[in-house]
Amino acid sequence: MIVIIAQFDVPPGSRDRMIEIAREMDEKSNAEPGCLHYRNSIDISNPNRFVLTEMWADADALYEHFASPHFRAFFAAASELGAVPNLKQFDAEEIAATDERFWLTLIQKAQSS
Repeated sequence: MIVIIAQFDVPPGSRDRMIEIAREMDEKSNAEPGCLHYRNSIDISNPNRFVLTEMWADADALYEHFASPHFRAFFAAASELGAVPNLKQFDAEEIAATDERFWLTLIQKAQSS
């Protein structure tokens, strides 16, 4: 699974338009094959910062997303608004909260702090 976390800071006057294009992007991206999760949110500490979390089944699904018309339209519109992206990509493995590995990881992190 591939996880992307992106932050977009927008000028205050662009916030409402960014909400519109982000809402449309969420709807279209979530309908794509291989999209496990796609959600734009607003940072509660900074109302002009949008936080995007994406989860994709594999690289092929992500590359198809990058080639989609709505992806290109979103980035063009966001750029016009002055949105400044900061992106991070991760390879991830899903671990259910009922899986012993989930709790062992949390306990080990807590004990090492």
